[in-house]
Order: sequence, then structure tokens, then C-alpha cells
Amino acid sequence: MPLEISQRPRHGLLLGFALVLLLIGAAHLAVEAFLNHERRQAEDAGFAEAGRDAEAARLTVLRTLDAVEALGQLVRERQLLVERGNREGAAAMEALARTVATRRAFGILQVSAIAPDGRVAWSSVEGWQPVDLSDRPHIRTHMPDPGGGPPPDRLFISEPLVGRVSNLQTLQASRPVYAADGSFAGISVISLDPLDLAQLLGELLPDDRGVISIIRNDGTFLSRSREPTTSIGRRLNPTSPTMRMVEAGEEGNLRTRGSLGGRDILAALRRLPGTPLYVAANMDVGLVQTANRRLEALLRAGEVALGLLLLGALGLHQLRHQRERYAQARATAEAMQRQLAQVLEGLPGSAYRAELGVGGQFRFLYASSSVTELTGLSCSQMQGLPAWLARIEAAEPPEAIHGLHARAAREGRQTVDVLFRRPDGVRRWLRITVQPVRQHADGQIELVGYLADITEQREALSAMVNSAKLATLGEMATGLAHELNQPVSIMALAAENTARALRRHGAEAIPDALQRMERIGSLAQRAKGIIDHLRAFGRTDPGPLEPISVQEAVAGATLLVGAALREAEVTVVLDLPDGLPRVRGRLLLLEQVLINLLLNARDALLEGRAAVRRITVAARLAEDPAAGQCVLLTVADSGPGIPAEVLPRLFEPFFTTKPTGQGTGLGLSLCHGIMRSLGGTISAANRQAGQGGAESRLQLQPAAAPMPAAVPAATGA
Repeated sequence: MPLEISQRPRHGLLLGFALVLLLIGAAHLAVEAFLNHERRQAEDAGFAEAGRDAEAARLTVLRTLDAVEALGQLVRERQLLVERGNREGAAAMEALARTVATRRAFGILQVSAIAPDGRVAWSSVEGWQPVDLSDRPHIRTHMPDPGGGPPPDRLFISEPLVGRVSNLQTLQASRPVYAADGSFAGISVISLDPLDLAQLLGELLPDDRGVISIIRNDGTFLSRSREPTTSIGRRLNPTSPTMRMVEAGEEGNLRTRGSLGGRDILAALRRLPGTPLYVAANMDVGLVQTANRRLEALLRAGEVALGLLLLGALGLHQLRHQRERYAQARATAEAMQRQLAQVLEGLPGSAYRAELGVGGQFRFLYASSSVTELTGLSCSQMQGLPAWLARIEAAEPPEAIHGLHARAAREGRQTVDVLFRRPDGVRRWLRITVQPVRQHADGQIELVGYLADITEQREALSAMVNSAKLATLGEMATGLAHELNQPVSIMALAAENTARALRRHGAEAIPDALQRMERIGSLAQRAKGIIDHLRAFGRTDPGPLEPISVQEAVAGATLLVGAALREAEVTVVLDLPDGLPRVRGRLLLLEQVLINLLLNARDALLEGRAAVRRITVAARLAEDPAAGQCVLLTVADSGPGIPAEVLPRLFEPFFTTKPTGQGTGLGLSLCHGIMRSLGGTISAANRQAGQGGAESRLQLQPAAAPMPAAVPAATGA
């Protein structure tokens, strides 16, 4: 029955929602345009303020450098007075310099005169010593080159360093001093306190939004109005735009990321003419935009309020139709539920829904009523999972029923065939397929399952197995007849000779007759063994799962096909080591699989016209990543191998590469089904280069594990 669901068109709702989005978008664009305008204005104001701060800092530093130059001139005047022998005048100059340094005006700490050899000749610091400063950069830079002329008269500003006379962190401003005859007479050094300079720079700022720095042309921070103790001596980022402007000798305004704080800043960079110095005034973009952020927060709140208002109006408009839509949806859902129930009832099997808890607790949620016809149990009785599982007498694969639903929750879709005993005693083969649907937020997993009656399929498969046995026996009939005819002929001849000897020689021929009779008995036992094995092989019931010997299965299979293999001139090599564990299976079914594989290998050797016709049957213990330890039984031939295009379809029913009339295409498919019923696997592949031929691999489980004669109810979830 088709499921019919009528839904009213929702074009009005979509149109209203689109209109609300349009209005919200228009309001958002207007707010963004206004905010961008305000941001640009705030940024322009920030650049203007940073420029004013930079100009003020430039004038302050220039005044300090003027004082430095004046003190340098004082040191040069003192040197001329010393050369003329005017000690009183030189002492007056020294006293004046000492007074300036003591007051620490313009951040000046010390005034020193350095002799041509680099030693201190005089200092404004009390108790000064003639310390050797010839290794200091601000001294070395003014030393004349050997054999060259006097050094150029230029101002040098050092990096922050600790003075050897003052023992304080200082900036050293130095110039060369020349004698009256123009020869090099020493160096004047004016020591500046970078912390005092930082205080002077900080006094220029109206608030804490900005910071002013003095930077040398190599990017070194000489002083800074904020956090001077941690920033003095550090350098600009070599790749920063500010450093590129300094290297190019340029000045101007730029927006960049600060080298010290790592925050976005508005920077005004100004050069001090005639010096290696720059001043930079920075404004924190975040602080500049503080007012805009408050405005932006208000406007964003307005946007949200407008959106909520419009959505609320749309919701109220739609609320009038809510009850009608709800009623229609409920009626539609009930109709769908009824139709779905009809569909489920029409299925040949039964569907159910279940839930698996976080701790592994299992419970049925729903089962279609057809479950009663399949299992003889009502839906309420299906809730009792242990009692339901106790009615399972066998499963294929044997271990698959254990933890079926938990494994499906972990790994995905699972399928198992079970022999189920109904309350009325009728046994039916059921196929259970389980698949996870979804996992809830609390960790519980919802599962769906399907029960299908496959009893008729199993009976058809059993008939096919028996037909395959008969076909195999028919194919081996000639060889088996020869295998039986040989011992029977020998027995007949031996009996005839025994009778003739007894007639001729009487009692004297009895010892020889006894030997012949023992030979006849041995041959009779051999013929009886072949006949008994044929009778067992032809049975329709292969028996229950039990521990079986791989060697016995191989011996039984080679006994039945030995004549056919010898007739085809095929040599069989057995590599079956002692000590192999017994495996879980059914002896007759494993023999049937081996017989099919041996005959297929024989056919491949005959069709491929192999020069050496050899089949190797080998067994060994192996490790399987999924199943653990197993017994691997292989059947390999020396034939041409399996074509690559045939390998993927090798175990498909009715697929065969033999000519019409020579193969049904069911042999390997039945082998696959038999191995699955034994809890093992079968696969095929071509052997490695140099070995040639194909190899079939049977993977069997050791019988050390408990045999699944009955399925424990408590572990079935």
C-alpha cells in the first residue's frame, strides 16, 4: 500500500523568513558602514595624537642633545685650558660640569674626558679612577686608525650599558676632542640615564593610551616611557615595517604590530637630524577604539533585538496555523503508522526493534506480530531474552550467537543462522540479521533486526550437498571399481590356489593355506574399509560438531579419490606434522570439502597440461588477527593457476569455467557454505612466482574451545 502524505505549502513562511533575513541584513550593513566610518575617524585622530606626541618627544630629545653638545664643548674647552697650563680655568670648567651632572638635568649622569689611550682623564663622579675604556664601542669608534688622519667629528650614541665609573645603566654620548693644533686629544663622554629619559618622555603623554620610545638606527630601544626596565636594550623585529623605515632613513605614520607588546598600534616615527636617533610615539589601537567598541556593543545589541523582534513577529504570525498543522501532522503520522504496520505484517519474516544499554543490558522494544508464527512466542514472551535464547539448539557460525547484538552495536551488521525449537516442539532454521540504527546521547544504541524462516533453503542446500556427494561418487566410480576389483581378484586367485593345494597335498598344504587365508582376510578388510567409507560418505546426516583429526579427514579423502588421482598420474604429497590439535568440525563434511578441492586440482592439472602433476596437502598452526590461533590446511597444485578475473567469483553459486556439461558450478560454493557451518573459512589464491599453481586455504578452529552444544542464554545479547 503506498504511503500518502499531504503537506500544505509553506511558501508564506519561507517568504516571511526571507523578508526578516533581508531586513536584518540591511540593518547589519548599515551598522557596519557606520562603525567603519567611526573606526576610520578614531584611527585618524589616533595618528594625529601620535604625531603630536612624536613631535613633542623630538623637541625634548633635541634639547637633551643640545645639553650634551654643550657639555661636550665644555670638555673640549677644558682640554685647551689644560694644554695652556691654566689649571684654574680647567678647574672652573670641571666644577660647572660637576654641577650639571649632580642636578641630573636632561637625564645627564656624568661628564668624562677620555685620554687618547682610552683611559679616563677626568670625570664628574667623585673618586673617579683612570679606568681603561678603550674596549668600549663609544670609545673605539673615535680612535684614529694607525697611520691615518684624525677621526671624524661626529656624535655617537651607545647601546645601554653599565658605566665602569658610575656603575649605573647608561647611554654614552661621545665625540672626539681635538688639540689646538688639530690633533686627536681624546674623547668627551656624556653619560645619560635612560630611566630619567623615560620619565621625561612619560611626562609628555596626557594619558596611558600611548608610549614614546627613543630608537637607535640599528633598531635598539634606548629609552621607553612604559616598562623601561624590561624594554631598554631590546630591538625592533628585523622584518617589521618600522624597522624597514628606520633602515631606509624615512619617517612617517604607519599601522603595525608592536615589536615588544605584540599588539596592533598606530605609530608616528620621527627622525632626529644629524643624529643616529629616532623617536616613535605609539597609540594602542584597542585603546583608541575603546569608545567605538562600546558603541559597537550597543549597535550589535540593537541588531540582535531587531532580529528577535522580527522573528517574534513572524512566529506570532505562524502561531495561528500551529494547531492546524499539528493536527494534520498527527493524523498523517497515525496513517503512516497504520500503513507501516500493514507493510511489516505482509513481510515473509518478522522485524523487531531493540535497545542495548551502556552496561550491555538488552531489551526488546517492538516486534511485528508475525514473530508468533515464526517462533511460537508472543511479543510479550519475546521480552524474556534468556528464555528465548535457551530455545536455540545450534548456530552457524557456531560462536556467532554469543553477544550477537553487542557485536552488531560495535561492528555493524551481523547475520547468524540458528536452529530454533518452538514451544510445540517443531524445529525451524531462522536467519537473524541485526543492524545498529543510531546511538542516543546517553550512550544507548538502538538496533533493528529481522527474523526469516530459512528451513526450506536449508533443506534445499542439504539436497544440493547430497547431490554433490552423488556426483562425486559417480565421478570416482571407475577408480573405485578398480580399487575394489584388485583385492577381490587377488582373493579369488588365492582361494583357488589354496583349494588346489589342499586337494593335492592334503594336510601338508595346511601351513601354506593358512598364510593364503590370512592374505585373503587382509585384502577383505581393505575392501571392507573402502565400502564402509563409501557408505559413511553417502550418509545424509553428517553428525554433530565434534573434535576431529585433520590427518583422518585427509586420509579419508585421499582414500576415496586416490584411484582417480593415480589414473590421472597425479602425485600427492602430504605434509601433516605430528602434534596438530584436533579441530572443531564434522569429519564427513571436511572430507567432502577436501575431495572437491583435490578433484578440482586434478582437473586443473589435466587441463593445463602440466609437465609435473603434483598436489601438496599441508597443515600447520597459524595466527589469525581476528580469530586467534587456528589450524591452516592448504591444498596446492602445480598447475597453471587461477585467472585473475576468475578469483573474485570463485565461490559464487553456479559459476564455473569448465565446458558445458562438465561442471555445475556448485562445488566451491558448497565448500564455502560447509566451512561457514563449521565456523571456519575458505579462500583461494595463486601461489608465489616460481612455485606456480593455485592454493586453497582452509582455516579451522582448534577444538580446545568449548563446543557450542547449547547456547547459554545469559550471553546472547
